[in-house]
Amino acid sequence: MDCLALCLFRYQLAAERNRHAPRSHEEAEDRQGPEIRRRAESWSAALGSGEVIPGESTVGGGSLPGETLPTYLLALRLPSPDKQLARLRRATPPVVARLQDDCLVFDPRTVLPEQEPYLLDAIRGATSR
Repeated sequence: MDCLALCLFRYQLAAERNRHAPRSHEEAEDRQGPEIRRRAESWSAALGSGEVIPGESTVGGGSLPGETLPTYLLALRLPSPDKQLARLRRATPPVVARLQDDCLVFDPRTVLPEQEPYLLDAIRGATSR
């Protein structure tokens, strides 16, 4: 395969892959928003606390700097949230949450469904002290 044919093949492959990708934040919200929100609400119900709030997920770390997707977050307003955050990071397995407006926030986009029981146990353990 010569260079031109390879370039055309790559272009066609990328075009096909991007054909199904959301074109905007609003489209991404329409496709995944209800499921993301449902998961955050189920976490709040399982914990018996927290509030589901709109937020943004950072996409790709260094590969897509500054890009975000709309999401829903579980926000827990706790005393000394920085201490709770440190406990979560020392848990086994570690839980990476973030602080936002003096709340611990958890993003369902960063947790696989099969990881949810471990997440909820870690949150209970870190916040019950």
